Amino acid sequence: MNARAYDLVVTLRGILGMLPGATAISFHTFRAWTYVLIAASTDAAVRALGQDLGLGAPEIRAARTTWWLRAMSEPGRGEVRVEVAGPHHQGLPPAR
Repeated sequence: MNARAYDLVVTLRGILGMLPGATAISFHTFRAWTYVLIAASTDAAVRALGQDLGLGAPEIRAARTTWWLRAMSEPGRGEVRVEVAGPHHQGLPPAR
């Protein structure tokens, strides 16, 4: 790894360190839009990061046997979409 790659890693770790409870961050950029996904370690971290970043109210997402909490920027807010997703849980989601 050269110095440029090392500097990139340091910068990305610094950004992740500014997001308490975040365990990973990824982004996908295309011509018309950018999508940023932040993985959070707990449901409480989803709520806190969602509030801190001005995202919409957290909501429960469910698949066949798992569920997770997520907070996401509102649709139609331009070319950038941000989502904070919590850990997956087994079983039925809690009552709303």
